[in-house]
Amino acid sequence: MSIRFMEDITLSEIAGNVSLTPNYLSRLFRQETGKSFSDNLFDLRIERATELLKSSTLKIYQIGESVGYPNSRYFSEWFQKQMGMSPGEYRKKHLLR
Repeated sequence: MSIRFMEDITLSEIAGNVSLTPNYLSRLFRQETGKSFSDNLFDLRIERATELLKSSTLKIYQIGESVGYPNSRYFSEWFQKQMGMSPGEYRKKHLLR
């Protein structure tokens, strides 16, 4: 199963795909990873966003869309809250030359 973290995906959807209840899958997920499903999804999204900001020429709204945030303003606010700087600031600071 591939992880489609860029889509609007829920634990309930995944649970249905693997024939488990959402509560049981949530417990299994936390047991195996030490984190909740939503925390893991968040980590995947922020990791991918930072990779793209450092290594691509995609526009910030395109990066937001590619990691599951189609609203560019929300993506920028979310990124700022998590990383302590805007996506543009992050890109300038970490751009691979």
